[in-house]
Amino acid sequence: MKSLVSSFGAIPSPMDSSLVLQALALGQVDGAENNTATYVSSSQFNVAKYYTFDEHSRIPDILVASKTVMDSLSKEDQEIIKKAATDSVEVQKQAWKSNEEVMLTKMKDAGVKITELDQSSKNQFKNAVSPVYEKFASKYTNLINQIEETK
Repeated sequence: MKSLVSSFGAIPSPMDSSLVLQALALGQVDGAENNTATYVSSSQFNVAKYYTFDEHSRIPDILVASKTVMDSLSKEDQEIIKKAATDSVEVQKQAWKSNEEVMLTKMKDAGVKITELDQSSKNQFKNAVSPVYEKFASKYTNLINQIEETK
């Protein structure tokens, strides 16, 4: 994340998330990186009145299961669990979108100026982070390829 923030032309200030609100309120930092849910639930929207959707990252919600437990189940039960996990993907996406709409309303009601970048602006950010990809590409080549294939 530090490399990413630096590539945007900012100076990263790593800190515990519990300190961000105070740092914003005291002017010790000019901004913070968060999704809408965290921005609202941490009350950052009360002191940081600008929010930009730039799609610079996505945090995946991952379902995991113990191999030991899964192996102890019948094939039929394993398939039921796998299908439920697959089916939950769209439900989770919709739940996130609905929650984001609620958070955006709270932000707007609190006077936050929300900026949604157009594709040209997003491309400028993407170009700015290309050195970050290059820095980590050799270590995470397979993961980067998998992510790119999902687009």
